[in-house]
Amino acid sequence: MTVHVDSASSDSDDGNYIISVKGAPDIILLFCSTILLEGEVKPINDFHLECFRRDVQDFLLKGHTVIGYCDMEMPKSNFPSNFEFREDSIPLKGLRFLGMISIHDPVRPSSVEAVRNFRNAGIKVSEAEFLNLTTL
Repeated sequence: MTVHVDSASSDSDDGNYIISVKGAPDIILLFCSTILLEGEVKPINDFHLECFRRDVQDFLLKGHTVIGYCDMEMPKSNFPSNFEFREDSIPLKGLRFLGMISIHDPVRPSSVEAVRNFRNAGIKVSEAEFLNLTTL
């Protein structure tokens, strides 16, 4: 997970910070209570969750990497001017789910030979997949 903070306005104390978060979709969704659909913010409901599960599973079964995105605007006045934004210093709840990006990154032909060489040397090779569909 990565957290980004941008100022929605100039250096003045007025306006909002925009907290943007990206990461594994199943984790990102845990932070969200709303979803952006066709330009409107709506509460996340069971229908949205089912569509989300289906789409993520479809992408993963095709061998894609999936990244989820969400954000939240927070008034600058809620933070001292020297506030240090870190993953553990901002509330990660009530965010707005923006969507997902699916990246097709197929296995390179040279990887097959490399895996074969590792196995022949007695090294166990496995692919790591960090998205846990059971948490959706």
